[in-house]
Amino acid sequence: MRRPLTFPLALLCLYALSPTAGLARSEFDADFLTLHRGGGDVDLAYFSRDGAAAPGTYGLALYVNGDYQTRERVELIVNPADNANLLPLLDAAHLQQLGIDAERLAQLPAPANPTLADPAQRAATLLSRLPDADVRLDFNRERLEITLPQKYLLKEGDFKTPPPLWDHGVPALLVNYSYSGQRLESGGEGTYYNALALSSSLNYGAWRLRNESLWLGGGNGSPRGFQSNNTYVERIYTALNGGLFTAGQTHLASDFAVNFPFTGVRLASDDDMLKSVYRQYAPLIRGVATGQSRVTLRQAGQIIYQRSVPAGEFEFDDVSNISSGDIEVEIEGADGTVRRYTQASAALPLMQREGRYSYRLSAGKYRGLESATRVEPWFLYADLARGVGNQTTLYGNLLYASHYVSLLLGASRDFAALGALALDITHASAELRRDGAADPRHGQAFRVLYTNAFAATGTTVNLTGYRYSTRDYYDFNEAVDRLNQREHALHLRTNLQVSLQQSLQAWGQLSLSLSRNRYWNRTTPGVTLTSGYIYTFPAAAISLTYNHTRARDSGQRDDLLFANLSVPLDRLFGPYISSVRSDVRALNGRVTSALGLSGGLPGGALSYGLSKDLQRGDQLDVNTSYTGRYAEANAAYARDGRRDNLTYGLRGAVAVHPYGVTASRPLSHTQGNALVVTDGAGGVPISGSSAVQTDYFGRGIVTNLSSYGPNALDIDVARLADDVEADEGTHRRVIPTRGALVVSRFHVNRGQRVLFTLQRRGKALPLGSSVTLTPGAGPVRRSFVGEAGQIYFSGLPARGELTVQATLDGARVSCDARYALPAAAQTIHLVTLECE
Repeated sequence: MRRPLTFPLALLCLYALSPTAGLARSEFDADFLTLHRGGGDVDLAYFSRDGAAAPGTYGLALYVNGDYQTRERVELIVNPADNANLLPLLDAAHLQQLGIDAERLAQLPAPANPTLADPAQRAATLLSRLPDADVRLDFNRERLEITLPQKYLLKEGDFKTPPPLWDHGVPALLVNYSYSGQRLESGGEGTYYNALALSSSLNYGAWRLRNESLWLGGGNGSPRGFQSNNTYVERIYTALNGGLFTAGQTHLASDFAVNFPFTGVRLASDDDMLKSVYRQYAPLIRGVATGQSRVTLRQAGQIIYQRSVPAGEFEFDDVSNISSGDIEVEIEGADGTVRRYTQASAALPLMQREGRYSYRLSAGKYRGLESATRVEPWFLYADLARGVGNQTTLYGNLLYASHYVSLLLGASRDFAALGALALDITHASAELRRDGAADPRHGQAFRVLYTNAFAATGTTVNLTGYRYSTRDYYDFNEAVDRLNQREHALHLRTNLQVSLQQSLQAWGQLSLSLSRNRYWNRTTPGVTLTSGYIYTFPAAAISLTYNHTRARDSGQRDDLLFANLSVPLDRLFGPYISSVRSDVRALNGRVTSALGLSGGLPGGALSYGLSKDLQRGDQLDVNTSYTGRYAEANAAYARDGRRDNLTYGLRGAVAVHPYGVTASRPLSHTQGNALVVTDGAGGVPISGSSAVQTDYFGRGIVTNLSSYGPNALDIDVARLADDVEADEGTHRRVIPTRGALVVSRFHVNRGQRVLFTLQRRGKALPLGSSVTLTPGAGPVRRSFVGEAGQIYFSGLPARGELTVQATLDGARVSCDARYALPAAAQTIHLVTLECE
């Protein structure tokens, strides 16, 4: 009869398995551990060592001064100093990745006790040079804990994390694609439009070779063909508090001057490397669509962005390489109506902390985006902003070019409850030409910027730009236009951009934004005014939007009032019919109303919307979107009288890397990306900034990770398949640099769960016997025999072999046992093997 395991035995086993069981070799009386009548010997050969394990390579979670760093496979050897304890091998590069200053450790004298004969192993024991370092192995929790004085840790400074921890990623080609198409049919005639935007990055170490291209096709009289907009190389550097080196076709990208495209080189501070207190923001592109529409953005006559949107307000935050100045927004509805207005693009000067600075240095040749550009002057540009007090920042810039020079000086200050204010003045001298003769111009521009949030009233005010320019002031873009004899080019007089947000607490939210430009050579200003109100009832929501635009050239006015009432229905119908809405639109006095509903499938991957005009029986809008593992797709159909409008789009990415080719949702060229590798196991769910699953080859990409900062990647065990297990932890940490594709590997086993009972000559193998599993596929794994000769493995293939090292009758023996699992699927297989 089997006797129960006694409490003293349980305590002794726990003690034996503890890494702190003793500082030297411990001896146990194996006869004390009698488990049952007829049981075998007890083999404590491995457990008598400190650390309760044999030398080898183990998957361990690494902690430094109590903070988790990463999980990796670490080789453990017998410490030659005492020939008993286990010593982890961590070389200088490994210690640097853990945030330890390995260079400082290498300067310490080597210990006088016996050292390792292997030079590579000696180089991996730098921690032994520091007497104050404490290295502990906890096999119960699979942890390696390192404790050492703070002065031996890498210094962060103003960076998010120490630069030696940054991972530049593997060599890779990253390609984002965004395709949009449109098919218009009217009166039996069809017209189509196609646009394919490609944003590529070839990564090698810290270098990035980037290209942004656009292909346009179809359309009567529309531009066609392929155009490469920007090709350049980038590399980050950590000197001068970190920055970004760029060479090639790029933009000036300055907060303190008008931006323009050029070919040349640029050095610029990179705030993304720094802690959050030093970062800045970027403007958004906003507007309102009356129905299913195609939105096109242009700068200097060149299309820089195109996308289809449904009815209502839209907001674009993914438009790259926008220069300061006017952006022409064109909204073409399904009924053929076209509305145009301009939106300026600018950012507030960055408030700098005391002693902090930001800078830009650029040199090159102006790059005209219009084919008629003949004069493309060379230039030098520099700007600097520095915090001179807790609340004050001084800034300025200098632009020097042939026929042009300008100087800007300004200051910004935080007045606490009164808000933040910036004032600057620019003096410019331009050598223009008129009727073949020199026409020198000297003028000034004055600018005011203001922002404040009044907590007591819930009001936020942003005067994101007011500029007044004298008649003889020309910014660099305007001067180049005049040098190219573009007499029609705009000459800005005043520019006003203001936005206001007002919280009404329980009664909703008000918003207002105004952009108004006046020109010296135009009689009609360009105006865009948008106001909105949102109120949420317990069982409904209402929104009101008013949009007024006035075209600067034609003076055409458009007034749009849009009212929406939305009632959620998800409590009744779940996600399939999530809401029903009623819309009322008044465009230039013409009133229409529509009724629609929206919904989707559980999980939110597929969504749809329907809308029907209540005044016109021949009008209908249908749209749908799908977000998959590898791409995002959308389609919309609108019928308006005799016009049929079909739009469709696809967004995604492809990454080519040393592990193969992987499809993904759009990748980030300005943040980080992680390639998750799961040893060929597909369908493994990964939790990160964007949830993904590995593909058929066991690879998946997590995008939009925080660059230069720590990011957690975890296997989502709640959604993990029954036949998949991660045997070396489910958590990883990565710190990618800008645009990097870093690799995060999880040791995942896909297969059966098996509880083996190991016997030799009909007798159970003893507790503590070492077992090495050699599966038909996958890595070799090691474990120990438990009570009654039993041992558990998961993720096993159908066939494999077990090799056992045991002590039987006082002698060390080795035997093998092959297994072949039955084809029938089971939650867990119970298999008895004879070891021979």
